Amino acid sequence: MVAMWNHEVVREGGVTIYQPRFVPTLKAGSGRVSLKWIADLKWAISRCDRRVRVVILIAREANADPRAVLACYPDDDLVMQITQFDATSGYFQACSVR
Repeated sequence: MVAMWNHEVVREGGVTIYQPRFVPTLKAGSGRVSLKWIADLKWAISRCDRRVRVVILIAREANADPRAVLACYPDDDLVMQITQFDATSGYFQACSVR
């Protein structure tokens, strides 16, 4: 499962697109999490036809940086395919698949 901010998930005519506004911040001390995040995305790209299931995150303040999670839930009906991925930063974009 991949976490996606609800305000960056756009639904248009039966297609759902995830296009984050910010590149993930890879800070010292959180490096293990960041490296695991990148490794997990690489794994999904190579073994799952770039497909991932989604957990929706709701931010306390959508424009904050960094954002804090107010609530989250799995979107059991949404499967996304990673369309762009930067293995250095962990930045990715995705589009829904049927």
